[in-house]
Amino acid sequence: MAAAKGQNTVITVKEAGKPVGQIDSITSFEYTIKVSTEELGCLGEKTDRIFANFKGVEFTIEMVVQNAEALMLFQRYCDKAKDIVTTTEFEVSTSIEFPDGDKLVVSFPNAFFGDLQVSASGREENIKVTLPGRASTYNQIKS
Repeated sequence: MAAAKGQNTVITVKEAGKPVGQIDSITSFEYTIKVSTEELGCLGEKTDRIFANFKGVEFTIEMVVQNAEALMLFQRYCDKAKDIVTTTEFEVSTSIEFPDGDKLVVSFPNAFFGDLQVSASGREENIKVTLPGRASTYNQIKS
């Protein structure tokens, strides 16, 4: 049986809601939908109730830097983290293709990143960046 295929992932940088740049040299993208469960006893009931709480989405992006523009866009993120710029937003989106031809686009609006790990091994090696990130919500669109 054939499996779903993915990997058309893009980071879109927006300034005041308008796109100002894109990073599409992403080689790997993994995300986890975070949900916690809690078991509570309710007065007058014989069994406990289980509640689920959505905790957002965590993801890891690995990419190869194709040009200086990508690193300059990360400067915008650092400026946002320092509260120098407050109108910059990052949106991560990826598409997943299924064997039956269905396509699902998953987007993570207003994404936040953790430490930006840049690896420049040697003169002949590609510069690689690893980005852990989070988003408080996500959207799925079937096309």
